[in-house]
Formats: sequence, structure tokens, C-alpha cells
Amino acid sequence: MDMGLFEGGATFPEYLKQVGPEFRQRYEKTSLSEEAKVKVRTLGSMRKVVAFSEGYCPDCVAVLPFMERMREENQNISFTIKHKTGNEEALVEAAGESRIPLLMSFGKDGEPLSVFLEFPEKLKDEMRRAAVEDKKDLVVKFREGAYNNMIEEALLDLLKI
Repeated sequence: MDMGLFEGGATFPEYLKQVGPEFRQRYEKTSLSEEAKVKVRTLGSMRKVVAFSEGYCPDCVAVLPFMERMREENQNISFTIKHKTGNEEALVEAAGESRIPLLMSFGKDGEPLSVFLEFPEKLKDEMRRAAVEDKKDLVVKFREGAYNNMIEEALLDLLKI
């Protein structure tokens, strides 16, 4: 994967200035569990994370504040956000489809580590097993914060901690 992905991206504070107030409100309400904080602090080598997002995406609003909180806990985490619009090819190359949020992590030498696409894998598993009428309810609960523990776990996995 091309490390040029980090060029032209925004930091989370810069991104907050580009999007609606719901991002800032969610970020202000977002905190990591003590267990997640301890794990993030153990990361001893550099991780670069690039996220693709759009301000209108409620799933991005749910996920990205957690990545920023992790970055705040450990200076070894670099976090860049780019808009999906104009970068669809990079999304398809990384994940096979152009869905957001898409987060990709890289190690200190630029080697790709992991990808997070749209929802945590555990939630995707629940969605696959759920009846059609229950899938919307799972998404609503996700967006309301009911699965924040899954987001933390998925992002820790993204960082390979």
C-alpha cells in the first residue's frame, strides 16, 4: 500500500473544523475504558493510521473519536483522516469496496498491518446472523454507542496491540 496515503490528510482537530457539530459532540462524550488505555500505552513502536471518512456518515462519527482517544494516549500513534470523496480507488484497493469508515494501519516501516471497514467484525457477525428486521436495530444501537466495547476491541486489533 502506498504510504502517500498520509499526504494531504487532516489531523482529528483539523477534521473537526471541516465537519458538522455531531463529530465534536461525540468526541467530547467518548472515553476509552481503563483496560483499553492500559493496552494502548503498551504500544512501543510506531503505528500510522489513515482513515477515510465523510462528515455525513454516522458510522464515522461513532468510530473515529475512539481512534483519536487512542492517539492521545500514545505518541507512537499517528492518525490522519482523508475524505472518501476523491479517494474511492484507494478504498477499493484496500478493502475491495468503497465504504466508510475505512481505517488502515501501518507499522513503523510502512508495512500494512490491518484494515477496519465500516463496523467491528463481531458486530458484522451478529448482523449476518440477525433477521432482516433486526439488522437496522443493530446499526441504530451501534450509532448510539451500545457497542463501544466492540469499537475499542476492533481498533486495538487494527493497531496490533
